[in-house]
Amino acid sequence: MDEITTFFWLFYAATPLAVALLLAISGLSIFRFSIESFIIIACYIYGFAGLPILYYQLDESRVWYGITDQNVILTMLLCGSWSLIGLCLGFFVSRFSKQLIGVHEYTKTSHTNNETLVLIIYLCICSLVLALYISKLRNIPLFTAFGGDAKNAYLQRSESGNAFENYSRYSIFTRDVLPFVLFSSFSGYIINKNIKYILIFILSFTINTIATLANGERSPLALTFIFLYITFIFIRNNKYYFSKYIIIMSILSISTIYFMFYIFSSEGTSYISILSSISGRTLTGQISPAYFYINFFPAHQDFLSGLSLPNPGGLLPYTPYRITYEVWAWAFPELARQGIVGSMPTIFWAEAYANFGYAGVMLAPVLIGIWASALSIALGAIRQTPMTVGFIIWAAVHFQNLAGAGLSQFILDFRLMLVGGLFVFGRIVSQSLGSRSTTSHMNSVSKPSKI
Repeated sequence: MDEITTFFWLFYAATPLAVALLLAISGLSIFRFSIESFIIIACYIYGFAGLPILYYQLDESRVWYGITDQNVILTMLLCGSWSLIGLCLGFFVSRFSKQLIGVHEYTKTSHTNNETLVLIIYLCICSLVLALYISKLRNIPLFTAFGGDAKNAYLQRSESGNAFENYSRYSIFTRDVLPFVLFSSFSGYIINKNIKYILIFILSFTINTIATLANGERSPLALTFIFLYITFIFIRNNKYYFSKYIIIMSILSISTIYFMFYIFSSEGTSYISILSSISGRTLTGQISPAYFYINFFPAHQDFLSGLSLPNPGGLLPYTPYRITYEVWAWAFPELARQGIVGSMPTIFWAEAYANFGYAGVMLAPVLIGIWASALSIALGAIRQTPMTVGFIIWAAVHFQNLAGAGLSQFILDFRLMLVGGLFVFGRIVSQSLGSRSTTSHMNSVSKPSKI
């Protein structure tokens, strides 16, 4: 074993130990659900665990893409290691500040049926947006894939996703607001056992399934089952544990993702190849693009110095650099010349590197850790109604996208602003309805009976 390989394995083995220690010092654990622990688990699985596969060139598809330089992969390991440690340091800062301030956290969920009206309104809005989006699609990729035309289905996925005009405006309702309603209604049913919540849950789950399948996305539907299980254990005892429910959810998730990969695979693809594709996509799919970021910046493109970050309303004198597309176009120029609009998002530290070099890699995880943990603490201090639980689960799912959606969307986080605003509005309306109901009940009780 040469020195580079020894160094690689030393950091690879030491990182999870350091992360576990820092989490424990902060009063957190990967075995107990929190927004912080969910971020760490996601970044470890998608952005760190699969690096030995790349280092030893065990994934043929990644080798075919040209991911072969062990020195670059070692750099990815060091950046990934620090990103996990830096996040934990940020968590520690927020949690330590919490102890100094003396913030109280709710530990029990609250029974209320006043949030159903708000959830129904949000669900109706999402349904209308989804119907409008589907009406504008020229083709639905899933139907094309069912017809056996995997190549055209791939092109149509591009047309219905990244290349679709104003896609982000539709997706913020179908991929953010709708899951928020789904998690909230599921929480309401578990907490209250109320028929209204289960009906809203069934409708939101059905609409969420349609939204996921409409543009041929393969993993979100499978992950939905996992997120619902996390919602369940968060309400019950807030610990990850083995039970019949996790077996059911695992079977549903694995079956769903296998089915989606099978449908979008070319005819004649073996079962082993499909399973290999699923495992490869899970462990190396999100981190692999970081290889191209390191090679592209600054050798072929100067560091961006913030140009890929949002510029709301064009207030600042620059046009945002389309980093995910530009890196993809450089890595796959032939596909770009064919008119395919691709994208190469990856773990958040890669975009920090593209903008500010290694200084960005060092600073970004700590700042994100502080912010994410502060949000977690703030939500923990709110009465735990179904909608609060739904927002906590949504926030965890949202922040786990740090493992594969870049940094810029978390700088000026419109999705968090919108869903957070809907959450606050929903809580205010629900409390108002609850207050009126209580006042009405008290008046009816105190009113003297006629003789």
